[in-house]
Amino acid sequence: MTAQPTVSDAINDGLIAPIWSCYFEKWYLDGQTPDGDFFFLYLAPMTLLGHRSAEFVCCLYPHGGGEEQARTSFKGGQLEIADDRCGVRFPGGHLQLGDEQTTFEIERDDMAARLSYEPMDPAWIPTEGGTLLKRGKDHLRWVVPMPRGRLTGTLRVGDTTLELQGHGYSDYVQSNIFPTRLPLRELLWGRAISEDLLVVWNRPGFASPEGRTHVSRVLVRQGDGEAQRLEDVPTELLDWIDHPRTEDRYPSRVTMTAPAGPIEVDRTRLLLGEFVADVQPYSTALERWFYRKVAGNPVEYKLLSQATMGEPGPTPAWAAHEWVLFGPRDQVEG
Repeated sequence: MTAQPTVSDAINDGLIAPIWSCYFEKWYLDGQTPDGDFFFLYLAPMTLLGHRSAEFVCCLYPHGGGEEQARTSFKGGQLEIADDRCGVRFPGGHLQLGDEQTTFEIERDDMAARLSYEPMDPAWIPTEGGTLLKRGKDHLRWVVPMPRGRLTGTLRVGDTTLELQGHGYSDYVQSNIFPTRLPLRELLWGRAISEDLLVVWNRPGFASPEGRTHVSRVLVRQGDGEAQRLEDVPTELLDWIDHPRTEDRYPSRVTMTAPAGPIEVDRTRLLLGEFVADVQPYSTALERWFYRKVAGNPVEYKLLSQATMGEPGPTPAWAAHEWVLFGPRDQVEG
């Protein structure tokens, strides 16, 4: 029997050492309640032309509507990152990923959190150590230390406080490809989780001489069954909605054709539609310029939907997902 990967395996496999020119990594966590309350947070350190910094963002979306946000920047030296990348300490808080428990704590004027996750599934390392793209010795990697976990805790953002009992997810992104060498043009990412269903998908689209090419990675698990790790899953983006703020559009329905049955993601609520450079609390004008000019002024749409697989059950899974556009808006799907 093949040994299940650990959280440390997932993050360390193929670890890219930071380099002087450009190095980026991001720890992402989210959570949901049965009623449809949802939050996400991430910590994203970056080294750019010798300058080290980190951005922290937390957004809370109560099921009744509205939004609360907390954002800040840290200097690179304010972060203490464990050698295995499973632990991070920063002013006012810490994140610890583990096989038995994942925790996140923070205490600030604009937010406070004490979150605990009990992982329900092993860490997932997609094919080739999570590598989505190679450029010589440089890589873009994405791994999932916690595909699904049972969540308990308290979260306060702004004037809203929630006692949380539900489910959550975490992933980790790492790249040392300089953005001018990164042909990323679109990203379709998401996860649908409940007590009985797990679906995680990641489908970046890259520019190539032959046109748009996609890399597809999907993890599926129903009930107590074995997890299926799939590639090249047929995917359709449907029911596009215009977004005046960004002068672009996003898909409100996604369908995937998996061996165990069709996966349907619909009944969508737009949580966030914005230019990435306006979401991040970048600490310097260089970073803001960099994202607007060098990275192609990317646009992101964060969505909350309901998902079913095969014959719909009585309770659909909550699906948090994103549609992100980078660089020229040519050849975009749909």
